[in-house]
Amino acid sequence: MTIRFSSIEARWNAADDSAELWIDGRSVIDMFKGPGPEKPDGISPFARRHAKECVLQSLASYRDPSVRGNDELPPGVLELAVCPACAGWQCGSFSVRLTRHGDDVQWASPDWAAPDMDDADVEQEPVEPGDPMSWFPQRLTFRAAEYDAALDRVASLMKEHPWPVLPELATAPMKLLAWFTKRGRTSAATPSE
Repeated sequence: MTIRFSSIEARWNAADDSAELWIDGRSVIDMFKGPGPEKPDGISPFARRHAKECVLQSLASYRDPSVRGNDELPPGVLELAVCPACAGWQCGSFSVRLTRHGDDVQWASPDWAAPDMDDADVEQEPVEPGDPMSWFPQRLTFRAAEYDAALDRVASLMKEHPWPVLPELATAPMKLLAWFTKRGRTSAATPSE
């Protein structure tokens, strides 16, 4: 049997301020959104609007199927498109299963991410028209060297476009709490207009 390998690369999306993976010349996010008029909302899990630690954890899971990209999801589940506001699976993150076999890397079984997705007792919902599972490829296979190079490029793009540095006040929770408390007292003491 001949395996059809897909190409994979990483590019910066300035509009979403994120690193994105591209498969066979097409953004994974565009593949997730599909051809229909009703397009689900989603963004790359490598967006700077999300917490840096979460993005790095997600990137680690793309490399190793035993790593959880999200502490609530089973190992080996890669979130391809996440909520643009919070990146939470509860809002509907689109995922695939990662496996690595020698020189091959495979994404398979596209689905909506959920903590119980490995439970045999959970019934699969039928795929409705317009659902990304109806058009997203059921299986994508990559050459491991090219796949790893794309992930290295994601890491490089994240260094080229670093997260904003928060002021000292925001990085010290007690100082922040004191500031809000003081601000609350000041607002309460100010007569309303």
